[in-house]
Amino acid sequence: MRNLLPAVATLLAACATPHSVAPREYLDEKTAATITVVADPWVLASERSSERDERDFLNLYAVDVNRQGEHRQYLAVLQWWPNPDVANGKVAPTLQLHAVDRTIALQTVAEDARALGIAQPVAQSSGLGSKWWYFLVTKDILADVAKTPELRATLVVGDAQTRFSKWRDGSAELMQLTDELP
Repeated sequence: MRNLLPAVATLLAACATPHSVAPREYLDEKTAATITVVADPWVLASERSSERDERDFLNLYAVDVNRQGEHRQYLAVLQWWPNPDVANGKVAPTLQLHAVDRTIALQTVAEDARALGIAQPVAQSSGLGSKWWYFLVTKDILADVAKTPELRATLVVGDAQTRFSKWRDGSAELMQLTDELP
């Protein structure tokens, strides 16, 4: 019983600790870029068209890549179950973010992640079939997205469109990141 008490006390303290919204920062040792990424992403879930449809998810991570004082911001987007043409790199998707008063259309960057300064994904992938994309954004776009209470998105691949709604709100983390950007 004595050995159990410290473990229980530690567990209770961890549960009482508030969730940190401070961004993570690390040095990418392969590209020498300083990477700053939101603590936790927005998570968007696909809207089902029938009971049998399985849900797909998008994780949206705002990322700042600092290469010797030159900052660029990206949305690093992880799709859990992309269609095979997208997963194999045959088709690059377009991401439409739907804010309250406007839609922001983002194109996938042509460079691979390493060329952007990100040698390793900013977070662990959700499975073998998952796929990362990177979309160039600005600090102003990130700030607009952070202020959107009910963020929605549409992933456009050729003629196919998949709509996504908020599953997990990442606005606090995104706002904290944009406050810290130069």
